[in-house]
Amino acid sequence: MAHLATHASAIAGVQAMHEQHGILVESLSAIRQQLKCGQSGSKLTEQIARLIEFTHMHFGCEESLLIRCAFPGLDEHRKAHRRLIIQMKLAEHGAEHGDRVELERVLSAVRGQYLEHVEGLDQVYSDWLNAHGID
Repeated sequence: MAHLATHASAIAGVQAMHEQHGILVESLSAIRQQLKCGQSGSKLTEQIARLIEFTHMHFGCEESLLIRCAFPGLDEHRKAHRRLIIQMKLAEHGAEHGDRVELERVLSAVRGQYLEHVEGLDQVYSDWLNAHGID
């Protein structure tokens, strides 16, 4: 499996979003590495909570840009954001309750959904925002 932080899908045509994607990717990779090394309990739960908090901030930034530029796919984008947050909260729940198998499953699903999101929906908004003067 390719290291998520070097995955081409983390690249977006909007610099601020690209930088935030990089932080999200690094955070997901760090959590996966901690889990692989046997980390559990409160430190892992805290890391996931920070990831969720940053993800909320990132999604808010994206949605603000999309609103400002009247992006026609805003509703679909918001729904995808909500689905990702739900999956992240499931991962947090798994970490809180020490369910390593469920946590690994959910983190794998989050990773997959995140990559699909950035490769698909974020590439579409990127072109739209660039056309409306956002780099």
